[in-house]
Amino acid sequence: MSVRITEALVPLLFVFVFGTIIGSFLNALVFRLRNKITLWGRSQCPSCKETIHPAHLVPIVSFVALKGKCASCHATIHWLYPVVELVGGLLWLGAFLHQSDPALFFLEGLFLSYLLFVAAFDWRWKLLPIEPMAAMALAGLLVQAFDGDLLSAVFGLMIGGGFFGAQYLVSKGKWIGLGDIWLGASVGAWLGWQGILVALYLCYIAGGLIALVLFAIGVWKRGNRVAFAPFFALGSFGAVWFGGVIAGWFARAMGVA
Repeated sequence: MSVRITEALVPLLFVFVFGTIIGSFLNALVFRLRNKITLWGRSQCPSCKETIHPAHLVPIVSFVALKGKCASCHATIHWLYPVVELVGGLLWLGAFLHQSDPALFFLEGLFLSYLLFVAAFDWRWKLLPIEPMAAMALAGLLVQAFDGDLLSAVFGLMIGGGFFGAQYLVSKGKWIGLGDIWLGASVGAWLGWQGILVALYLCYIAGGLIALVLFAIGVWKRGNRVAFAPFFALGSFGAVWFGGVIAGWFARAMGVA
C-alpha cells in the first residue's frame, strides 16, 4: 500500500516543483520587464548587483535557507518571491488534477501562470504591462480557433475589454487604467463569454471581501492605489476550476436550465 501511495505522489511532487520553477521565472520576468532589463544573463541582487549563486536560486528553499536576506549584502528579499513560487507550484498542481489531457493541462498551466504574472506585476508595481497582455489575448483567440469555441472567445474578449473600457471612459481613467482593459480582454479570450462573466462575479465578490479585510487591518489605507489584477486573477482561477458549476447555478437561478 505504501509503495502505491509513493508512486501516486511522485508525479504530484514533480508537477509542484515544476510549478515553483515557473514561479521563479515569473519573478524574474516581473522584475526585468519593469526595469527594462534583458531576459538573458545571470540573476543579480537588486541592491548590491552581485550575481546570485545558483545554489541560492532554488525556489522557496533558498529564501528559507537565507532567512529572506541576500547572501552578499544581507538586503531583505521581497516577500513576493517565495509567495509567487509557492502559488506557481499550487496552480500547476491544480491544473494537473483538473485536466487529464496533457495538452489541456499544459494550456491551463500556461494560462494560470499568466494570471499569476499579471497579479504579481500589478501588486508590486501598481501597473500592468500591455504588450504581454495583448499577446495573450491573441494567443487565446488562436487556441480557441484551433480547438475550441472561437465565437465564445471573441465575445469573451469583447465583454472583458468592454466592461473595463466603459469604466475607463466613465471615470476618465480615475477608476482603472488602460492595462485593466487589456487584462479583461485577454482573460475573456481564454475563458469565453461565460467564463469571463463568472470571473468578474467572483472577482468583485471575493476580492471585495478581501479588500475590506486589508483596509480593516491597516494593510491598505484610504487614498492608496489598490492593485486590481490580483483580485481579477483570483476570480479567474475560480472560473477555470469551478466555472461550469457556477454558470450552471446562474442558469438554474434565472430559470433557463
